[in-house]
Amino acid sequence: MNNKLLFEYHKELKEKFPTDKIDSSINVLDPYEDDKTIENIEIFFDKYYKDKEHRTVILGINPGRFGAGVTGIPFTDPIYMDSELGIPNNYNKRHELSSQYIYQMISDYGGPEKYYGDVVVSAVSPLGFEKDGKNLNYYDDKNLKSLIYDYSVHQLKKLIAIVGPQKSIISLGGGKNQKYLEDLNKKEQLAEEIVALPHPRYIMQYKRRYLKDYTSHYINTISSVVDKNRSV
Repeated sequence: MNNKLLFEYHKELKEKFPTDKIDSSINVLDPYEDDKTIENIEIFFDKYYKDKEHRTVILGINPGRFGAGVTGIPFTDPIYMDSELGIPNNYNKRHELSSQYIYQMISDYGGPEKYYGDVVVSAVSPLGFEKDGKNLNYYDDKNLKSLIYDYSVHQLKKLIAIVGPQKSIISLGGGKNQKYLEDLNKKEQLAEEIVALPHPRYIMQYKRRYLKDYTSHYINTISSVVDKNRSV
């Protein structure tokens, strides 16, 4: 079943990770080292993925220190983990900006059961990075960007093998994340195309007045890609 396979997949996210080559100034965020996080993600997968349905892959950049870098669930801060997913936790209860947008969108999409029944969310690098006390995107460090390539390919292939073939993969983030995925996909042929959506943080920081329009665009795009992928 998807739930057990996805749970095991997340427990093994350090597989092929180039730990020894990462610069000492960079801290790797691996929430799955925490026993409580492992318990919580098992609850999450049992609750929303206990079936054999196809899922569309959505990829963010890499986990942040207030969202998935804590909870282990992409774009999910501790507050929404409790209030929206029904998973009580003892993490520091603070909102993460991207998570706020995503869960507003999920509500309009039809709720967590509908959303997670259609998609599985991960990242180009499923492990996160922190430097000088701030989130670090993989593509903002030239060496890191190169180092994670084989790791990203390995993890993506494993994920697709679990959730089903992909005609289209969704990138949460245009620009650098989209470009990296398009170049990777051109070489590895994991899908026919990469479909990009604006990153949630960008929307919340710079386009909040157009929130309704962006949410409609998200829902229409995701629904379209889900239908396309299920026709594989």
